[in-house]
Amino acid sequence: MNTYALFFSPTKTTKRVVETIAKGIDKNYNSLSITLPDERKINYSFKENDTVVFGVPVYSGRIPDCILDYINTIKGDNTKIILIAVYGNRHFDDTLVEMEDITKNNGFRVISAAAFIGEHSFTAKVANNRPDEKDLEIAYNFGLELKNIIKKDNIKLIIPGNRPYREKKPTVPMAPVVSEKCNECKKCIKDCPVGAISYNNKIIIDENKCIRCNSCIKNCPVGAISFMDQLINPINWLESNCMETRREPDVFLGECNE
Repeated sequence: MNTYALFFSPTKTTKRVVETIAKGIDKNYNSLSITLPDERKINYSFKENDTVVFGVPVYSGRIPDCILDYINTIKGDNTKIILIAVYGNRHFDDTLVEMEDITKNNGFRVISAAAFIGEHSFTAKVANNRPDEKDLEIAYNFGLELKNIIKKDNIKLIIPGNRPYREKKPTVPMAPVVSEKCNECKKCIKDCPVGAISYNNKIIIDENKCIRCNSCIKNCPVGAISFMDQLINPINWLESNCMETRREPDVFLGECNE
């Protein structure tokens, strides 16, 4: 049996959770990132004896649009899969059931799922530095529990969420602003999950491609990139409504249906 940690993780929070769970299952797990455009050129097909821990960040209560088409190319052969949604302390809404529907349709058996909390990409004040040590301990212990579930057949699992899924509201195209502090290291170009950043005598960010994952902002070594005033309203709402209460991970363990 091979264990795989498969993830889309622009700010690396989902990566940390998924890899920790996979390590609890099998310390020799294989790590597969589908975050960058070149990584999504690979066609993955998993075998019946494989186990896949698959994680994505929650964008407005759903799977990020930019990877939907690619996820539909990932195939299983009655492969056991554990679904992980990572959200910024508001709610995971319908992300897990959407993942369940897609993966089942592509040949996977969903045996368990979980929702973990990661620092919100818009503001570090919401779920600051999460997943933290406590979160990762829960993730690792979840992986240990999965060892027994993986061995069983006829797993019954109920995942919370709605069908039809939460409606995706249209968004106005926008992109971060690059300040004079930029030293043109071009790290942001390499890290952008949708290829929205280029260089032509200066760093250019295409607002029509940008998904506001804030990878470029969080990973800029000189702090030269920001959203300025463009995200003031959603940031204010998040800091007013999602900052004080510490949400804890939700784990949904499959049970053997004898």
